[in-house]
Amino acid sequence: MAFEQDKGWAYVVALASWSIIIFTDMAFRSPGIYYTYMAEYFEAYAVNVGFGLSMIRTLNFLLGVLGAILVERWSCRLVTFFSSLLMMSGTFLIYMSTSFYQLIIACTLIGIGLSLANYVSYYILDVYFKQHFEFVISVLLVIRGIGAIISTPLTQVMVMVYGWKSAFLINTGLSYQIFVCGSVFRTPKKTIRNEGNNSNIYKLCHFSLFKNKMFRTLLVVSFVQAASEGIILTMTDDLEERGASLYLSQSIGIIYGIGSLLGRPFHYVFSKCFTTDLLIHLAVCFLIATFSTFISCVFTSVTSVFLYILMYSFFTGWIDAAKPLFMKYEIDADEFALGYAWTYVFYGLGSCIIIPITGLLRDSTGSYWASELLFFVLSGIGLGILLNVIYHRRIHYKLLQ
Repeated sequence: MAFEQDKGWAYVVALASWSIIIFTDMAFRSPGIYYTYMAEYFEAYAVNVGFGLSMIRTLNFLLGVLGAILVERWSCRLVTFFSSLLMMSGTFLIYMSTSFYQLIIACTLIGIGLSLANYVSYYILDVYFKQHFEFVISVLLVIRGIGAIISTPLTQVMVMVYGWKSAFLINTGLSYQIFVCGSVFRTPKKTIRNEGNNSNIYKLCHFSLFKNKMFRTLLVVSFVQAASEGIILTMTDDLEERGASLYLSQSIGIIYGIGSLLGRPFHYVFSKCFTTDLLIHLAVCFLIATFSTFISCVFTSVTSVFLYILMYSFFTGWIDAAKPLFMKYEIDADEFALGYAWTYVFYGLGSCIIIPITGLLRDSTGSYWASELLFFVLSGIGLGILLNVIYHRRIHYKLLQ
């Protein structure tokens, strides 16, 4: 599907898309801060609380393809309205919750709504900005980094002043702003539309993308990268075990946001100074991740952990900026929205598997070392996969010459 660019309205749409990203990051970027309070309030094990909170981030990634299908059937505006309603319902339910099962239901609603809102934010930019996509997507990613920085102190203030439950009531108001932003997502004039059989699930979900080796590599990389979700959720508790105060351990989200923000525009620097090969970009990202997790495993001081988080968040920021560009320019520009949604699905699968394992390791060992070792192993696996693909690609190029 292709659309004629509506230049006059495109800037308004871009501003609304960026606003949705900042609102969702402010409200739901730092679930780890609620980790300790929820475990105490619901009297639940770490693995159970970790599973409940992980539903928000996991469903956000798992249901990206659902967002693509709904946008195809309805419109960006209606899907955004629906996502806002789901997030408002989920946050209000947490405010009223009295049992752990209500928390699970609420986190599920938030996760579904977050997934739909995030997909539409990327999709609408791809529709309106065919020629300047790299610029608008880079701005979106920088805004996401800013959201990651302000999310932690904002959540801390809300929890300390109003309590953790009332913080979710405030998030209900933030979720309503997404409804307002969605009102400007009018569908531009269509110029080309595939009038094929959209009921065919193979065509609707674009399974033909899986025939592309580079696309399969990107999916595996996204799956392995999901270890970062476990770090966001459990590192607060890990720092307390290493001797940090509760406030200092919760401030780790600020460090994570700063590192992520610094990493997002770094692909420009690396492209100018070294290479424009985005596959090498991804490999260097995983090299940084492997080295940072090695530091966390070997050293036990609080300072080393903050250094580890800064480096690891730099990795996530850089790779988050490189993945959409890799999908757009190295795989298939016309299938960007659905292809990128599939990378979210595999990220969500990895998150769904890794985070409960992380919580289980913490419950069984009673310390942080096992979870940190898991992050190190997963980062090393991602690096090994990318180096293997780069090596075989260069061998293939030599044979062609």
